[in-house]
Amino acid sequence: MVSLRKSKTILLCLFIGFSFFAKTQTINPSVIKGKVTDDKQNPLPHANVGILEFLLGNITDDEGFFKIEVPPDTTLTLVVRYVGYLPFKSKVKLHEGEVKELNISLTPSVEMLNVVEVVEEESRNLSIIKINPKYIEALPSASGNFESILFSQPGVVSNNEMSSQYSVRGGNFDENLIYVNDIQIYRPILIRSGKQEGLSFINSDMVEDVKFSAGGFEAKYGDKMASVLDVKYKEPEKFGAGLQMSLLGANVFFQDASENHRFTQIHGVRYKTNKYLLNSLDVQGNYTPKFFDYQTYLTYDLSDNLEIGLLGNIAVNQYRFVPENQETILGTVQIPLKFTVFFEGQEIDAFNSYFGAVNLNYTPRPNIKLKFITSNFYTREKETYDIEGAYRLDVLQNDISKDNFGDVAFNLGVGGYISHARNFLDAWVSNFTHSGLRTGSKGTWLWGLSAQREEIYDVYKQWEYLDSAGYSLPRNPPDQIVLSEYYNKENHIVSYRNYGYVQYNRFFSLKDTSEISLNMGVRYNYWTLNNRVNVSPRINFSYKPNWKRDFLFRAATGFYHQPPFYREFRDFQGNLNFNIKSQYAIHYIIGSDYNFKLWNRPFKLVNEVYFKQFFNLIPYEI
Repeated sequence: MVSLRKSKTILLCLFIGFSFFAKTQTINPSVIKGKVTDDKQNPLPHANVGILEFLLGNITDDEGFFKIEVPPDTTLTLVVRYVGYLPFKSKVKLHEGEVKELNISLTPSVEMLNVVEVVEEESRNLSIIKINPKYIEALPSASGNFESILFSQPGVVSNNEMSSQYSVRGGNFDENLIYVNDIQIYRPILIRSGKQEGLSFINSDMVEDVKFSAGGFEAKYGDKMASVLDVKYKEPEKFGAGLQMSLLGANVFFQDASENHRFTQIHGVRYKTNKYLLNSLDVQGNYTPKFFDYQTYLTYDLSDNLEIGLLGNIAVNQYRFVPENQETILGTVQIPLKFTVFFEGQEIDAFNSYFGAVNLNYTPRPNIKLKFITSNFYTREKETYDIEGAYRLDVLQNDISKDNFGDVAFNLGVGGYISHARNFLDAWVSNFTHSGLRTGSKGTWLWGLSAQREEIYDVYKQWEYLDSAGYSLPRNPPDQIVLSEYYNKENHIVSYRNYGYVQYNRFFSLKDTSEISLNMGVRYNYWTLNNRVNVSPRINFSYKPNWKRDFLFRAATGFYHQPPFYREFRDFQGNLNFNIKSQYAIHYIIGSDYNFKLWNRPFKLVNEVYFKQFFNLIPYEI
């Protein structure tokens, strides 16, 4: 009996459903379609288009077009919404099968807001400062390199205005980290002076954001002892271009973005020559340095939460020097001297580097950001010279009654030297890095892990012969020639590194509204060449009291290991030290800053005391 009732119920439901389906099949749906634009007839992609009375809706495509099927013979309210524009509403009623096309223009919404002062607290809480990249335009510099913007910062020193090299708080230029879009940048290895260095890697026309720390920086930054320069390149919003020219060179840049901003591009080309500056040096000669650089940064949004970027660089730096003979008058009125130097030969150097990196930024959730970076760096460097020099030191005639007054009276000594070099270096550095960030109610976690392969092939052939008054230095037997310097080495090494970090940031607000910021983390690095593991804990602490005046106090300390690169573990004779230890420093920093207004302008007073301990320092020639 029960089964019979169930069968009847099922048959009744099937009959009703079939009848409804048959009825709906006989009705042709009505369609509303059209295009949504702004007041200047530009399409508005991804605008919300819906029917107020029903759960019907859609979004416009990249060209602003939409299409919605609606019930016929019913009065409906069409609503269109887009961020930054006033909503559009319209009553529509369509007959069965009717297609209605609407071209909808939205009006921008204008809302007056009170004046809001935005103050960035992150750089105050940490031992890192933000620098306005526009300042570089107002800083005169012979080199034109971006690093000149740092010379106004406390503790930063440069002793060569033609170089991008700088030292920070007692360190050398190889102790400074440089990042561009979270990618570590490498320098040429054989450079020995600013004369042979070309353009800085950083192109000023492409910079959007700059951060700099002179010590006590976070664990997320790499393994150097002195400082970190963190640069972000632009993702342009619109078309732009620029050109600068001078007697020292020219810069050109071009930028653009697609209409939906999914694709952005920026390119920069630079050319520089130091010829007119170097011709004023004490050693007279024909200096012809030529430096060329091309950079590009491209981004493309694969989706709303996935972006891919490409950073590329080609640098061609050439340096040629032909010394010229020179005479110098010196001494006193009683003993006037003339020093004459004769030269033959030339020096030709070349430093060519190629760099490419691809980064993938993925945001699976609003509080999680993941980044994957792969990069390759190749440098081909050579130093070649054959220069022969000879000198004479003569006493001049100082008796005005003599016919040969001012001419050479007699010779005090002669000498000479010959310098020869054929130095070549090829280096490949390949790197893969993953980093991430996760924010939560109890703080922010950051992490990173990297694997790196290095291959270096070095040919080091260099010698020098000295002669004084017919005697070679050092003294040698009559049947031999002894060189004062002689190096003949070839090195080929392949090594691997891996390193990583974990970092935790926490912000506390106390009952009296005082604020405490805590940043702590640890790094590690391992190198297969010496099989050593270094661990570097670091911590930053800041306290902002609840005072009427805007004061903030901070302290930082940590270990900063710097594993050696090729320049450090090759000695002066070209031998490699595979048992070398990493040099490292311990930073102790206490500081404060005070924000105030004077003459209706914002001012900041910064005080900082630092102490650095160095261990296992590695000396080498520059």
